[in-house]
Amino acid sequence: MARYRKGKDAKYAETISDDEDQKGIKCSVIEDYWQKEADIPVHQSIFNISEQPFSAINATLLPDSFAEASEIFDEFGFRIDYKINSNNLLPVETSQNRMRWIALLEFGHDDVKEELTWSKVDVEKLDSEKLMTLIHEVGIAHSLRPFLWPRFCGATKKKAASAFSYFEVIKHCDKDESSASTQIEKDLPRTLPNNICFWHSGSKGIESLRRVLKSIAYIYPDVGYCQGMGVIAASLLLFCPEETAFWIIASLIEDIFPPNYYSRSFLGLQADERVSQHLIGIHLPELHHILKDNDVELSLITINWFLTAFASVLSMRVLLRVWDCLFVFGGVTMFRVKALLPGGSFFCMFCSVVVCRTQLTVAGVQTQLVLISILKIKEDDLIEMKYNENVTVEVFNTISQIPASLSNPGYLMELCKSFEFSITTEFIETARKHQQAILLASQGLIINTNNVPNLPKQHVRRRKLVGSKSFVQQIFALSKEQDIENDPKTKNVRLTELIIDLRDAILHICRYFIDCDESFKRVVNLQADYSAEDRQNEKEEFLKTRHNEYRRARALLDFRRQDEDELGFRKNDIITVICEKDEHCWVGEVNGLRGWFPAKFVEIVDDRGRDYTIYGDEAVCPEITDKIRR
Repeated sequence: MARYRKGKDAKYAETISDDEDQKGIKCSVIEDYWQKEADIPVHQSIFNISEQPFSAINATLLPDSFAEASEIFDEFGFRIDYKINSNNLLPVETSQNRMRWIALLEFGHDDVKEELTWSKVDVEKLDSEKLMTLIHEVGIAHSLRPFLWPRFCGATKKKAASAFSYFEVIKHCDKDESSASTQIEKDLPRTLPNNICFWHSGSKGIESLRRVLKSIAYIYPDVGYCQGMGVIAASLLLFCPEETAFWIIASLIEDIFPPNYYSRSFLGLQADERVSQHLIGIHLPELHHILKDNDVELSLITINWFLTAFASVLSMRVLLRVWDCLFVFGGVTMFRVKALLPGGSFFCMFCSVVVCRTQLTVAGVQTQLVLISILKIKEDDLIEMKYNENVTVEVFNTISQIPASLSNPGYLMELCKSFEFSITTEFIETARKHQQAILLASQGLIINTNNVPNLPKQHVRRRKLVGSKSFVQQIFALSKEQDIENDPKTKNVRLTELIIDLRDAILHICRYFIDCDESFKRVVNLQADYSAEDRQNEKEEFLKTRHNEYRRARALLDFRRQDEDELGFRKNDIITVICEKDEHCWVGEVNGLRGWFPAKFVEIVDDRGRDYTIYGDEAVCPEITDKIRR
């Protein structure tokens, strides 16, 4: 594929194609993919796949010139590790497998008379049985992944139904400077440092990755930025354009992974980690006992696996097969089968469970299947370590190194398939909800952990982008909005959302005070009381407090006591004011001592009869202001 200079100029490359004409053709195809993906025929490949370097990735991310010889890079642009025997590696794609996929697409769209382009492809029309067979045996043909991944996971439909475009999000990001931007900039150079597309800060891949991550952090303010997203986004960008990568990650956050998977609480992630511990106890009981008896904290390893969807630990060949299953079986895309079951349900051949047609979200099954299969590969070796002297360290290190040692994706897929009848969607969903209930109960959000169906509503909030409209558009939009405003259902939904947001904000403030002072755990009750409150004596109590002779004040600075009748205090001390007759000198009490002090050294605290704490005083702790206005 590539031709490089020889001799002293060997490390500089003029082109990545066989000749300039071929380069022009290939790059034009890539550019068309960016702008006119819908018009590309399904039989046309945007990759010039071979065993040559960079042949299996998006050519628009490659640098204009190379400072190192191409021989040290593989098809995906990663620096070759010569410790790994590459002779046993399967080809990225074979013409036979590609033709099988194209045949599946064309047979599923035999009603299309003209040339089949990607704009006419509907994955719901594909034969489910043949699709499952191809996924299990060979995976998606690599040259078709940039087109099929977003269609299987629902990203294409999400993009079409969205009120805004990816490029509009980028424009808003340029005007917004969030705290996530600083962390993103720190993580960009260390995301995929051994890949030529993300080699240094000026790489084209780094620029694309920056835009995607900032867009995700902006459009999902409750999620923000999480380090695991960087590896996923960078891996997607190797094969997909920015916009496609953005919408695939949006599908991961909204549809594929459970709610709060990437939120600041990591509730969904913690629940999945607990489910994996439960599955290990069922399917790998002896290994489970070794981990428990030797205090091996497996979550320190598996959390990163889940957070990055295995992108940070698996080799690219294995990862692509895992993601094929994740996007196909873990998305909201529906597959029609020949025999529909009563009630609008169908039988999922991969998960062996009857699923409602309204939604199919089995990402939990995929991630758990992969994790259990990875551990199963080294189960015997891990069990033999229980007699070693440093069993804890050896077991921990061995488990950490298992994913990187996998080179045969077919073997991993076979192991996953062997668990498909025991690790089902129904089992995972039940276990996940139970673990979520336990986690919510530990935070005081629920009481009965057995009442799983009544868990608090969890959702991912997407920011609304407000764009400029013409005068005519504003008139029609106003009338439409008024109709929507008068809809009783809309009013009820909006009121419910406001109540839920208010409840979340109150709980957020309560947890803030508990984190500030452990003593508040005894007085702060996070369980909401929905009983009617007696407010009959509230006015009397307020007036009584208001007419109380004693008020409290906060010290603005340190005041050292020099005479016996003076009152000394330190900055932010709370002083009980006993006498205010003198405009300049007041009498007060603090820590059991009484005396006079300059009135200008203190500030009256308007606590309105409530218990005062400096953690709720914005003059002492400014961060409480942001939490109150949240």
